[in-house]
Amino acid sequence: MRLPRPLLVSVLTGLMVMGSMLWLGLFITNSYRDLQLRALADAGGNYVDGLLAPMVLTAAAGGDAATDPADLGERLTDLSRSLPQGETLGVLRAWSPDGQLVFGSLEGDTAGTHDVDEIIEVAEGGIMWELVLDEEEAEGAPIAAPFLEIYVPIRDEVSGHTIAVGEVYRDATALVRERHRVEAAVWGGIGLATLGLLLVLGLTARQSAKLRANLHRERVVTAQNARLRAEAENARTEVTLANEMVLNVVGAELHDGPIQTLALGALLSGTDQRPLPDGTSALGLIGSALRQLRSISDGLILPELADLTVTEIVKVAARRHQDSTGRSVALDLKLPSEALDTPRRTCLFRVVQEGLRNAQRHADGDGQEIRCWTENDAIRIVIRNDVDPSRAPAKSPGGGLGLRGMRRRLDVFGGTLDFDVENGRATLDATLPLGASRRI
Repeated sequence: MRLPRPLLVSVLTGLMVMGSMLWLGLFITNSYRDLQLRALADAGGNYVDGLLAPMVLTAAAGGDAATDPADLGERLTDLSRSLPQGETLGVLRAWSPDGQLVFGSLEGDTAGTHDVDEIIEVAEGGIMWELVLDEEEAEGAPIAAPFLEIYVPIRDEVSGHTIAVGEVYRDATALVRERHRVEAAVWGGIGLATLGLLLVLGLTARQSAKLRANLHRERVVTAQNARLRAEAENARTEVTLANEMVLNVVGAELHDGPIQTLALGALLSGTDQRPLPDGTSALGLIGSALRQLRSISDGLILPELADLTVTEIVKVAARRHQDSTGRSVALDLKLPSEALDTPRRTCLFRVVQEGLRNAQRHADGDGQEIRCWTENDAIRIVIRNDVDPSRAPAKSPGGGLGLRGMRRRLDVFGGTLDFDVENGRATLDATLPLGASRRI
C-alpha cells in the first residue's frame, strides 16, 4: 500500500531524526571512551616514566637501583597514598627488548617471558593500552578483570633507542562504573531529545495537515464562489434580457391590439358615429379593446394560488391560456391532492403558462396537451403540441429566453428542463422536485 506523500515525508523525517540522534549518541559515547582511556593511559605512562624508567636506565648504565625492589616498593606506597580514594596503582612491570621480565612490583612475580612481537610493536609505535573486561581474557594477568593494561616504551636518553618496555596494570572497576554512569546520562539525554524532536515533528505534521485541509477547503469555496458569481452574473443578464423581452412583447401587444382598436374607435367617434358597413361601431371597438387589455393583464398577474393543489394549479394555467387564446388544451393529470410551498406553486404555474405560450407563439396552439404525474418525489410536466418545422424555434445551447427563464426557475429547486422537436411534435419535459415542501 502506497502511503500518502505528506505521511511518507513525515515518516522519512522521523527516521532521519532517530538515525541522526543515534549517530550523535554513538559519537559522544565513543569519544568519551577514547578520552577516558587516553587519560588513564597517560597517567600510566607517567608512572613508568617516574618510577620504572629511572631504575631501568640506572641498571642499563651499570648501577644497582633496578635490583632494589624495596626502594621501588616505598615509592609505590607513597604514590598510592596520593591517589584519590578508591583508586589503586596496580602492578608495574619492566620487560627487556627480548621479552624477559626485568622487574615486577608484585611480590613473587613469576610472569616469565613476554611475546617479543608485542614488545617490538610497543617499541616502534609508542604507548599502547587495552581494556580487559572479561575474566577469560584476563587469564594469567596479575589482577582480576576489569583492568586497563598499559605499555610504555623506555628509551635511552642519549641514543633514543628503546631499552625496555614498561607495563602497568590498573584496576578499571571505577572506570567502568563511571563509564556506565556517563553513558546512561548521555543516552537518557539523547532519548529525551529524540522524543521531543519527534513530538515537535508530529505536531508540525498535524498542523501542516490541517493547513493543507484548510487550503483545500478554501480553494473549493473559492471555486464555488467564482462559479456562483458567474451564475449570478448570467442570471442578471438573463433577467435583463427577459425583462426587455417582456416589455417588448407587452408593448407590441398593446400597440398592435388595444391601441389600434382604440384608435379606430376614436376615428369612428369623431364622425357621425354610424357603424361601418361590416357592422363595426365605436362602442364595439372599445369593448374589444377592453377584452384585449384584460387578456394581456391576465398573463401578467399571478392568480391566487395559496389554497390550490397541484392539480388545480395546472388546471388554472390551462384555463387561462384557453380563455386568452381560444385554443383547447388536453389534460392528463395523475397527481395526488397536495399543497406546495409558495415558491414551488409559482414555479409550477409559470412553467405551464410559459410552455403553453411558447406553443401558441410557434405553432398557433395546435394539438396542445399537458401530462403531469409524480415520479421519484418530483412533479413531471410534459407539454406537447404540433409544430410547423418552418416556424419551430431555433435550437441553441441554452434555448430561447422563454426556455432559459423556465430553466432558471427550475434550477433553484434542483429541477430539469428539456425541449425537443421531432416528427412534427414539440415536447417540453420538466421536473420539479417536491423536496421538503411536500405536505400530504
